[in-house]
Amino acid sequence: MNASRHFTSHRRGGPPRLPLPPVPPPAHRLAKEELTGRDLRGAMLDGADLRNADLAGADLTAASLRGADLSGAILRGAVLAEADCGGARFDGACLDGSNAVHCRLAGASLRHVHADGANWAGADLSDADLSGLAAVDIDLTRAVLDRSHAAGMTLRAASADCSRWKAVRWSGVALVQGNLRGADLRQAQLAGCVVDGTDLRGSTWEHARWRDVTLANGATLHDARADTLCAPGCDIPGWQRPEPAQRPAGPPRLDVVRSGT
Repeated sequence: MNASRHFTSHRRGGPPRLPLPPVPPPAHRLAKEELTGRDLRGAMLDGADLRNADLAGADLTAASLRGADLSGAILRGAVLAEADCGGARFDGACLDGSNAVHCRLAGASLRHVHADGANWAGADLSDADLSGLAAVDIDLTRAVLDRSHAAGMTLRAASADCSRWKAVRWSGVALVQGNLRGADLRQAQLAGCVVDGTDLRGSTWEHARWRDVTLANGATLHDARADTLCAPGCDIPGWQRPEPAQRPAGPPRLDVVRSGT
C-alpha cells in the first residue's frame, strides 16, 4: 500500500479537529483594524494605541488594556466586564451603554467621557480622573471610587447604592435625581457642588469637608451619618450642625491670703 495514501487515510479516520479561537491582531495594528463588534475576549492589549478606534459592540470581557490609549474611541455597547484597564486613557471616549461590571479602571483617565445608560456596577475606579464625565442613568452600584478626582462631572439619575467614594475631590459636580443610599463618602472634599433631588439616606460623610455645596429638591442628610462633617456656611437640610466642643472647666481658683506681719 502506498505510504502517502495510508497516511492520508489515517488522518481522515482520526478525531475531528476543533476550531481554534480567533487570534486578535497585534496591538500596534489594532487602530487600523475593523473592530466593531469584534470578539476580543481575554485579549492582551496592554499599551495598545486605540485612539479614535471604533469598538462599538466589541466584546472585551476579561481583556487586559493596562496603559492603553483609547482617547476618542467609540465603545458604545462594548463589554468590558472584568477587564483590566488600569491606567488606561479614555479621554473624550463614548461609553454609552457599555458594560464594565467589575472592570478594573484604577488610575484611569476618563475625562469628558459620555456614559449614558452604562453599567459599571462593582467597577474599581479608585484614583481615576472623572473630570467632565457626563452620564444619565449610569449604574455605579457597589463601585469603588476612592480618591478619584472629578471637576465638572454631571451624573443624572445615577444609581450608586452602597458605592464607595472615600477621600474623593469634587469641584463643580452636579448630582441630579440620583441615588447614593448607603454610600461611603468619608473624608470627601466637595466645593461648589449641587446635589439636586438625590437620595442620600444612610450615606456616611464622617470627616468630610463641604464648601459652597447646595442641596435642593428633597436632597437631605436625614438619616445620614455626618456628625463630623465640616460644612461652614452651607445650608444643609436634615443636618444637625454639631455643637462646638466646650473646654472642660478647670479646678476652682483659690485666693491666697497672706497673713500680716
